[in-house]
Amino acid sequence: MAQANHVEPHIRTVFGYLGIDDVHGIAAEYDEFGGERLQASLSQAEQDIDALVAA
Repeated sequence: MAQANHVEPHIRTVFGYLGIDDVHGIAAEYDEFGGERLQASLSQAEQDIDALVAA
């Protein structure tokens, strides 16, 4: 679904104008469904953030 992501490319462009070119995207998905899929996505996003911060 990367082709449907219209927000992240624009944010990268704006950050580029500010001199920020090292940008990472971490998504929490399934908020429209809730339940177990949302919780699993949030848990994965938190793990991804922890891994990024530790790197």
